[in-house]
Amino acid sequence: MRHLMLAVLITAMILLGACAKQAPAPEVILTPEEVLACLTELNINAIQEVTLQVAEVDKKIAEVEEKEAKLAEIQAKIDEDIAYLDAEMAEKVIRDYFYYEYIMPEENLGFYQNDCYELVKFERQYHYSQDFQDDVLWNIFQDIIVMDKASGVKDTIEVFEEHLAVEKSPYIRQKTAKLKAAEESDTLLNDMLQYTDSWEIREEGNEIYSISGYGLGYTDQLTTGKWLYYMGPKTMEPQSPDSNRLKNILTANTSA
Repeated sequence: MRHLMLAVLITAMILLGACAKQAPAPEVILTPEEVLACLTELNINAIQEVTLQVAEVDKKIAEVEEKEAKLAEIQAKIDEDIAYLDAEMAEKVIRDYFYYEYIMPEENLGFYQNDCYELVKFERQYHYSQDFQDDVLWNIFQDIIVMDKASGVKDTIEVFEEHLAVEKSPYIRQKTAKLKAAEESDTLLNDMLQYTDSWEIREEGNEIYSISGYGLGYTDQLTTGKWLYYMGPKTMEPQSPDSNRLKNILTANTSA
């Protein structure tokens, strides 16, 4: 009886000791859905950055377009005067030779200005003549000069228009490129969805996983690639040139 009770006691102690030991941590398994979520997060962050970049470019474009509008405002007023002068000249009696010159008085130039530009010279010459067949020859010469108030530079409206177009052109190209990159990244992410089930996920140790398979790389289309996934921070890094190219596209080239 005593031996039986001792055996029961020892058995109980063994069971209690086993229970006291900490249970082993469950194995962490990475899923394709988690991998895709990480890549999606890369894409979302990049699109947000592109949105901010485009907003800054839009400000630059708006600044140039405001000057274009101010220049057009001056041009519209000048066009009104030119139309009036041309109509007046058309009503005059045409002789064998006719010449008329209009020079805007200096005190009137002040009516052609805004906070960006002002008219500093307006001269227009009309030359009428008739050839031996009584055909009317009508030549017009003009010298119209405006000044950029900010820089003090004086030139024709056409020259200022060209300069503004040149100034705006790189901003337009930059905005177009960023929007195209964002659209391409979004399309590529959607294309990857059909290949997630074929990805091979293998534990490398220390909560690091390798993910490989088709749809994880890119050249001119989706190809095979390889990434490493870090379970702690939930981040991924490409491990092949094609995967690095894919990352650049998914991040709209903001990570390049």
